[in-house]
Amino acid sequence: KLAVRSEPPVRRWPDGRHVLNCRALHLASAAVGSKQGGASFEALGFSARLLQDAIEAQSGGEQALLGLAIKSSFLKCIDLSALGPRQVWCFWVNVFHALLLHGRLALDIPSGIQQVISFFNRVSYIVAGHVFSLAEIEHSLLRVNLSQPKLKLKRLFLRVWNRSDSDLENRPCLAAPPAKASQFRCRADWRLSLVLSAGNYSCSDSIPIFGNMSDEDFERYLNKAACATLAATRSNELPYALYRYRDDAPPLPSGVSVRADEASSELRWSCAVTRLHGKSVRTKEDITLMKFTNKYDWKMRPSLRAL
Repeated sequence: KLAVRSEPPVRRWPDGRHVLNCRALHLASAAVGSKQGGASFEALGFSARLLQDAIEAQSGGEQALLGLAIKSSFLKCIDLSALGPRQVWCFWVNVFHALLLHGRLALDIPSGIQQVISFFNRVSYIVAGHVFSLAEIEHSLLRVNLSQPKLKLKRLFLRVWNRSDSDLENRPCLAAPPAKASQFRCRADWRLSLVLSAGNYSCSDSIPIFGNMSDEDFERYLNKAACATLAATRSNELPYALYRYRDDAPPLPSGVSVRADEASSELRWSCAVTRLHGKSVRTKEDITLMKFTNKYDWKMRPSLRAL
């Protein structure tokens, strides 16, 4: 049952957006556990199946793309109320990657920096009553509790429509089920920079699909996804994404003693990567020291696969 909201909706969405999940109406509430059109609407499981379909649609032709457009339209009024913090994070990572693949199929793979920037700022889905671009999912939802990117002229690269918690809770553009702001604000996880793919050669060609799993299985799978990204970089280098988000580097283990001026983000990221590879770190000498790469390859990969 939908709550009655007294506030008017925010504007539908900014001009210039490519909203890809408007092919079919599907405006009825997609409640948890319900079934509509044969699809189950447990939100996290649905996002995992949508992402799997998006990966398979790369070789499926026009019919697969049409099916993806129809299936993604169920996101418009999906119910997020049953998702806990970890499930919220997994849901939005899945949706980001599904939208990335959907946009590449519907609008062609962008080439050149300007096309790529436009692609990430304009390609969008309506999810739970709100429209979000790829840039907004990443920076307003997934990274909201992480550091800001170290990016010159950030305003020229990122065009984000900021909405308040009150807007997200009370002013959807569709009559979607009520959702708390926490369903749109993801918890901080420093591994995000090693998991989120931009679809280019600076990222892995493997896309993780997060479904319902135990905490232990989630940690193993998340670390596997992070290691896949590291494998796409030279062994003695840290990916450029870690340089861009260098303030997200986790602290050194309590037993590792270094001077304050030695605890650089490069050392902390080197320590985190060393531990991701399964090596125990008790002293500074246990850390495999690596350097940030200063190269970022904007060129998009021709296809992506499931991890």
